[in-house]
Amino acid sequence: GEIDLLEQPTLICEPRWATASACWFWNSKRLSLLADRDWFVSITRIINGGTNGLDDRLRYWRRNRELLGLPPVDVDGEVEAIKAFQREQGLDDDGRVGRRTLDALQQRSAA
Repeated sequence: GEIDLLEQPTLICEPRWATASACWFWNSKRLSLLADRDWFVSITRIINGGTNGLDDRLRYWRRNRELLGLPPVDVDGEVEAIKAFQREQGLDDDGRVGRRTLDALQQRSAA
């Protein structure tokens, strides 16, 4: 059901609504498209508006990947991977994920 967080803002502290709000944000920003490509720094920029705390998040992410038996990801090569994708799609290759890059990712994943 729907809730009115403006009328009852403390509801967001309940696990059910905290999880729902995080899922809504993730989906509204189309972050799965970036996660599918392991573009971790770009996800961080979209969520936080920058890279504050990136080292801590990377440490947790790398540890979780290890626990799950997943191979490490080359975060340092992310910008070049984004630029290559942008060039392939005929976009400005600035290495930053914006609306046009997200749109191209979405079109590619739908194909």
